[in-house]
Amino acid sequence: MSDLATELECDECGDVAVEKADGIWTDGELVMYPCVRPMRQTTRVDTSRKTHAKRTGRPCRKCGGTERYGGSYSCVRCTNERSAARKGTPEYKRTAKVYWMRRRYGVTPEQVLAMLAGQGGRCGCCGAAEPGNKNGWCLDHDHATGRLRSVLCHGCNVGLGAFRDSPERLTQAAAYLKKWSE
Repeated sequence: MSDLATELECDECGDVAVEKADGIWTDGELVMYPCVRPMRQTTRVDTSRKTHAKRTGRPCRKCGGTERYGGSYSCVRCTNERSAARKGTPEYKRTAKVYWMRRRYGVTPEQVLAMLAGQGGRCGCCGAAEPGNKNGWCLDHDHATGRLRSVLCHGCNVGLGAFRDSPERLTQAAAYLKKWSE
C-alpha cells in the first residue's frame, strides 16, 4: 500500500483501515467503510487482522442471528422470511403486475381490459374465452419493436414464442400437421 495513504486504527478492536487517495477505505483486499467505533491515526498497516467488513455485526433483533446484510437490523434469514411473506400477498402481486405492465409496455390494467373487451373478451389468436393459466391473460408484443399486438391466452402466447414470431415457421408447422393428419 502507498505510504501516502491515511491509516486509522480502531481504539477498541485494533482493526486497521486505509484511505486511498480517491477516498475509498480498504484493508488491502476488501473495500470497506471506516469502523464506527472511535479510530486513531496510526503508522502501521496489518492486513492479517480481520476488518469490520468481514465481521457479522450485532445480533438480529428478532432471532439473535449474526449473519447480516449491510446496515440491516435483521439477519439474512429473517430478512428473507419477511420478504417472502410480503411477496406472497395478493396486494403485492397485483401491485407488481401493474408496475410491470406500466414499465414494460406502457399500459395500465384498464387499457389491457379495454383491449380484451375490443376482442370480445377472447384470445386475439384462437378465440378462447379463458386465459389458460392462473396468471391471467398474456400481452403479446412484437419483439423487434416492443409494440403491443393483442391480448392472448397462455397457449397461444407460448406457441408464438416457440415459433419466434415467424409466420414462415408457423406455415411450415401447419403444413407438417396437415401432412401427418391425413
